[in-house]
Amino acid sequence: MTKPGKDRALYGVALLYSVCVYGPMAVMSIGAGITLAAWLGLRWGSYGKDLRAMRQSPVFGPTLFLGVACLWSLVWAKASGLAFYGMRPTITWDDTRKAWHLLFPFILFAVFARLGAADLRKVVKLWFWLGVASAVMGIVQYYVPFYEPMMLPHTHYEGHDAGTGLLRLLEGRWHATGFAGFHLSYAAIIGFPAAVSLAAMAVLFRREGLSRRTGMVVFTALLFFIANICTYSKIAWLAMPLTVVLIAVVGFQGKPRYVIIGAIVAFCAVFSMSSSFRERMGADKRTYTEREQVWGANLEMIRQFPVFGVGWHRNSELSRAYYAKVLHSEGFESHAHNNILDQWATTGLFGLIGFFWLNIVLVWMSFRLYRDNHDLLWRSMGLGLVAGWFCLQLNGTTQVNWWDATVMHQIGWVTAITMEGYRRYCGGRV
Repeated sequence: MTKPGKDRALYGVALLYSVCVYGPMAVMSIGAGITLAAWLGLRWGSYGKDLRAMRQSPVFGPTLFLGVACLWSLVWAKASGLAFYGMRPTITWDDTRKAWHLLFPFILFAVFARLGAADLRKVVKLWFWLGVASAVMGIVQYYVPFYEPMMLPHTHYEGHDAGTGLLRLLEGRWHATGFAGFHLSYAAIIGFPAAVSLAAMAVLFRREGLSRRTGMVVFTALLFFIANICTYSKIAWLAMPLTVVLIAVVGFQGKPRYVIIGAIVAFCAVFSMSSSFRERMGADKRTYTEREQVWGANLEMIRQFPVFGVGWHRNSELSRAYYAKVLHSEGFESHAHNNILDQWATTGLFGLIGFFWLNIVLVWMSFRLYRDNHDLLWRSMGLGLVAGWFCLQLNGTTQVNWWDATVMHQIGWVTAITMEGYRRYCGGRV
């Protein structure tokens, strides 16, 4: 195959994977496998060049650091005979299975690097408009149960107030989950394209005012906002409005900034008085109790093993010992339900430093893409991804979305496009 033919094939692979990140888990994994196979087959003889480009990216150092920290935590937990309230973690090779999510963005970055400017723009646009389609799907799922439907629990509680008239008509009965199959994962996945739509609205408004293009972007932003509400995730209800405020502060100036902030505050005030909000926040006390239990267990792991942690992803298993010895009862066995607590408890300060380092670098690269670029698409992507990382971590205060396999595919795509946009349009400068 000729060099132009190989590059066209890689363009097709980039389009394919941009579709897969919104699909079911199996589709995401198949797309990643095809992408890896395409890079290995079509870049034969050019691995050295691609690897040098990977190593020169600002993302390389923190990713390597985080990866070593994650793997070392398992080695240390196994070799040291670590015991938490008398319980030892079960360390197996299977614990390393998510490490590839740290490596895959570099493969996708190498694929993106082979695309011409026009083709790369098409890939970004496809990713964005598929995000819009996913938002529409989520809104429909709120009313129509299809693809692994998750029923809203509070609609079946005694004393449920469905409202009357229009409010009753608007009430759905199912979580919006997209193809992720879980409302919290879905909220994290659509958070990135949602933030890009908000950023595009800001960039377009400052250039064109209330034009037709601005109106179209406002419409897409509203779709994302509604889909986020339809997830019926309590933390997502907080994260998205705060993301809007961030875009208003950074992307708008003068009166429009304060109008948007005022509008979002007014919406939140009205929404918080609705029966749906009150029931969702107050009806299910079990989730609050579970979070308190699992946070307590992980804080104790941090207290006892602050430097290297208890072993990557081993906190769920070890939480049983905490519940038995401290609470004297059974408790909620899960990850830490907080990105920071989970990283610290399992990989210690070593891993937490890598986690913060990587996220800070990605936010800085995204901001540089916004600040140093005058192209509408890339400027919108830069600001949008800054806000997207903000939204992701806000959602991650009550849920570990960072290591969620479905979310990691979206994170991988976003990381790769940030790396390539930074290399191409910011000169790769730190």
